[in-house]
Amino acid sequence: MALPRKAPSARHSFDLPGRTGVIVQHPAVEGLLDSQMVPAGAVGVLESRARDEARLEGVQLAAREIAHLLNNDLAVAVGLVELLQERDDLPAHLRDMLFGAAQSLDSAARHVAQLQGIKRVIVKETPAGQSLDLERSRR
Repeated sequence: MALPRKAPSARHSFDLPGRTGVIVQHPAVEGLLDSQMVPAGAVGVLESRARDEARLEGVQLAAREIAHLLNNDLAVAVGLVELLQERDDLPAHLRDMLFGAAQSLDSAARHVAQLQGIKRVIVKETPAGQSLDLERSRR
């Protein structure tokens, strides 16, 4: 029976004459560092950058999935509203209600499109707790 191996550490210390530091191996900074030796003082900055990039990647992944699911539902709702609006025998008050529904669906589609433009994670405080500031996260 083979013994389980310990996962490789993302940080490896080194000690060279006149230089000490840490080699950082993390996917978020891999291209930036190319596994170069980094001074020990820079490790915190790089780890923070790696956390921020991982957080952004998670938010973008969730946003893409939510946008995909909502767009499917919106497409069905928009199609039904358009079919009903084409009826000639539709009373005026129902036509007005369908117009309002169509406006709401268009607004929802714009919000969904905003989810796909997230470039950074900006959090805001709301009465319900922390929330993504979608407008500022798109800049």
